[in-house]
Amino acid sequence: MVAWVQSYHPESQKDATSLAEAHLVAYTVAAKGENAKCQMIGSPEYPVLSKDGDVIIGGAFSIHSNISLETMSFTEKPQGLTCSRTIPSDYYQSRALAQLVKYFGWTWVGAVRSDNDYGNNGMATFMEAARKEGVCVEYSEAILRTNSKESIAKVVEVIRQGTAKVLVAFLAQSEMDVLLEEALAQNMTGLQWIGSESWITARYLATEKTSKVISGAIGVTINNFKIPGLKDFLVKVHPSQIPSSALLREFWETTFGCQFTPKDENEKLCTGFENLKEINNAFTDVSELRISNNVYKAVYAIAHALQNTLACPANDPIENMTWTKKDALLSSQSVNFTMPTGESVSFDSNGDPTARYELVNWQKNPAGDIAFITVGHYDASLPSDEQFVMKPVSIVWAGNSDMVLHSLQSVNFTMPTGESVYFNSNGDPTARYELVNWQKNPAGDIAFITVGHYDASLPSDEQFVMKPVSIVWAGNSDMISHFATCACLSNRKEYPSFFRTIPSDYYQSRALAQLVKYFGWTWVGAVRSDNDYGNNGMATFMEAARKEGVCVEYSEAILRTNSKESIAKVVEVIKQGTAKVLVAFLAQSEMDVLLEEALAQNMTGLQWIGSESWITARYLATERTSKVISGAIGFTINKSKIPGLKDFLVKVHPSQSPSSALLREFWETTFGCQFTPKDENEKLCTGFENLKEINNTFTDVSELRISNNVYKAVYAIAHALQNTLSKLARCKVDDPTENMTCTQKDALLSSQSVNFTMPTGESVYFNSNGDPTARYELVNWQKNPAGDIAFITVGHYDASLPSAEQFVMKPVSIVWAGNSDMVDGNDLDILIKELYYQNVTGFQWVGSEGWITYGYLANAINYAVVGGAVGFAVPNAHIPGLKEFIASSRPYMTPGNTGLVELWENVFDCNLRLQSHNGAKSCTGEESLETAHTRFTDVTDASLLNNIYKAVYAVAYAVDGLLACVEGKGPFPNGSCANKGRIEPWQVELSTVFLYLCHCHLFQ
Repeated sequence: MVAWVQSYHPESQKDATSLAEAHLVAYTVAAKGENAKCQMIGSPEYPVLSKDGDVIIGGAFSIHSNISLETMSFTEKPQGLTCSRTIPSDYYQSRALAQLVKYFGWTWVGAVRSDNDYGNNGMATFMEAARKEGVCVEYSEAILRTNSKESIAKVVEVIRQGTAKVLVAFLAQSEMDVLLEEALAQNMTGLQWIGSESWITARYLATEKTSKVISGAIGVTINNFKIPGLKDFLVKVHPSQIPSSALLREFWETTFGCQFTPKDENEKLCTGFENLKEINNAFTDVSELRISNNVYKAVYAIAHALQNTLACPANDPIENMTWTKKDALLSSQSVNFTMPTGESVSFDSNGDPTARYELVNWQKNPAGDIAFITVGHYDASLPSDEQFVMKPVSIVWAGNSDMVLHSLQSVNFTMPTGESVYFNSNGDPTARYELVNWQKNPAGDIAFITVGHYDASLPSDEQFVMKPVSIVWAGNSDMISHFATCACLSNRKEYPSFFRTIPSDYYQSRALAQLVKYFGWTWVGAVRSDNDYGNNGMATFMEAARKEGVCVEYSEAILRTNSKESIAKVVEVIKQGTAKVLVAFLAQSEMDVLLEEALAQNMTGLQWIGSESWITARYLATERTSKVISGAIGFTINKSKIPGLKDFLVKVHPSQSPSSALLREFWETTFGCQFTPKDENEKLCTGFENLKEINNTFTDVSELRISNNVYKAVYAIAHALQNTLSKLARCKVDDPTENMTCTQKDALLSSQSVNFTMPTGESVYFNSNGDPTARYELVNWQKNPAGDIAFITVGHYDASLPSAEQFVMKPVSIVWAGNSDMVDGNDLDILIKELYYQNVTGFQWVGSEGWITYGYLANAINYAVVGGAVGFAVPNAHIPGLKEFIASSRPYMTPGNTGLVELWENVFDCNLRLQSHNGAKSCTGEESLETAHTRFTDVTDASLLNNIYKAVYAVAYAVDGLLACVEGKGPFPNGSCANKGRIEPWQVELSTVFLYLCHCHLFQ
């Protein structure tokens, strides 16, 4: 039997296919002349195995049901091929790659694929499987080797700009080739490459040059096998076996650098005595028989299928046999045999073999060449939890960081804090947590109280231990809010016991419409927060504005969590609009991001109309933002003077509450002194310091807007309680029943019926929806003589008056646009705020360590929703010397550290880089952080910093272990040690590393 093989493997190119074909050409040579055990089917002119047929196995052999040559008309549908293969379907490879990514905990990856059936189908299956495994894909790019250089460059640019450090490359070799070239050109390093079987064992890609980009690549490939006798067979190939074979003559001449018919005397003559045993090239190398092994199996499969179909005894005349396509197909699908290599071969109903892969890793061998090391296996025939198995061998990751990884796995030491640090086989430390509970301390602030511990290193019945302390749980009570303005909260069906001392946005929106109409602005633009606050408020404004004859050119919506591109589009719409008045019904967080983009695009010349959320936000009113938003005007809740508050505040003294650490810290920070100085350079707090001489946010009572609402809420509760208790007392007189109770309904009715006058002269009462009378001040952003932005009251709005008298302007000047030259948070904070606005309370919150001790969340508003929260936190720790180290930091100690310069200027409100100009104060660089109260200097919660602290020690121990390594006792193969001359990245002063890590953590 003579068979010429045409291997169909669309994703394989160059050395893999050519090597397989070379091997099979050799087999053809060997097979020629053997005695055939079966007769030829068909005539010599048209043998059955000579042309493409009905059944193809392994992309190698065609089997025909007949040899007649049919002529197809243009109206007939051609019959499809029935195929089997000895290489697994990419369906399984894609799923194996998803399991690989999940196994190593890579939940944020990038992806690139060939823009053809191989890449698109393979990546689609991977994306679906990855999603089910909880893996997120940041981007998915597609390329073809025929794409322009600019197109390939753009793909590399996308990868470089991505934040994912793991790249899944489902590419054919040709696309991998061009992508690597561009990656080298752009120096795209630092990525962990995950490869598909097409290129992960491509020898020509694994070079010293490409290792700068793709070192430590890992991926799945078809299994490698040793074919018995192949090496001996190959080295015995000789041109004399087939004298007429031009291919064999060319191979011989190329291999030995000679000619059988030299054209001149300078060419070497091939003698025929040359010996392939002395040659080491792609033809004689049988170390990577992956594709070749598939062809080997295909040959055996054909042989078994033919044997099953023909069952050709010597005495049975073959001419009388009927051979159909169905017979051939059934014979192919029913083969089940064991190869000489020990591998079992069979096909399922789709013609696919069992999917088995090796997981290989690019590692350098002792000679410095890239070797494909098997580090795991995947077998789809096994149960799902056993399909993916890792071998107990070392893996080299991107950047060749395996030296330190080996050492880190063996460290075991005790921190100066007394905590032991070591890593298990997965690189994880022992899991220890504190159980903390949100409680209010005597000063009224939220404290994270440790009420228990969890230690996974202890026996299961001892891991979770509670402390004998009190726990504050979530409570259910009626609420009087001082800050929630959403009109939705006026719905008594949904919020039957909600009251507030701040007006509903329903009135603010109508007031804004009257303001716009008052100044004759009949053509305006609008932007809003894309939440209940903004959407409800803007809807009411649009309706009221339409009734006032005001037209809205556009109405855009944003959220602070929108992408930068999305915010930029909104600003572009505003800039391209013709309206010169912009109504901004925004929460402060959305106003913050909108202003940043407006500054970036230089969006000037607009008259801003603001909602009460941001119009008096002091941090937004700066010299920088005035370029965009000068002359802003809008409504805000009324400002009031609280009698006696200033006198009360300036009389606060530590002696009133000696155990209050907060009060002591406030006093020390305010006066720059210490009650217990650590050295003679620290100023002693005498207790005679006087707050009357201090002017800061604590003593400033000039902007009491929200505070006044709290003041009114306290009075409202007091009056409601008084009404309830008075009613109860009267009831007891009339009907002295011992078991009489004060019901929630009684309290609710008392709250709705309160009507009193505050010491400030303001009357307070609630309507049937629990809302107060809507009263606003109209304020205008104007510069005061000192050059700062001041909020000047230029009018009033009072919804309790007749409609013609509700809106009144004061006889004062207004500054308009052009007349003059971040509350941050996280997703949980936004959620809690929204729950607060919707009065969703009474739940017992159980928190993860990601937020349970997050100081930013611990405020009065959030406590109304999350009060009594309980959850595990990373244990806090005291890091010896950290406070003093930070206090002694100076910008000149680390020249070029722009982060420290920026910190310095913000903390001390000065300019370090330039000489004083425009009234700005210059920094000397000798200011002391010791008295500064910032997140940088606050080390009271060092839980995460302690993890960095331990990480630095772990690296130090690892490096120390490397440097002190003794040959024969090292962590590498044969007890070898690392090349100490190649550990440059770790030769960095640890204190510098530590300061950098601290800075990154605190200001990320």
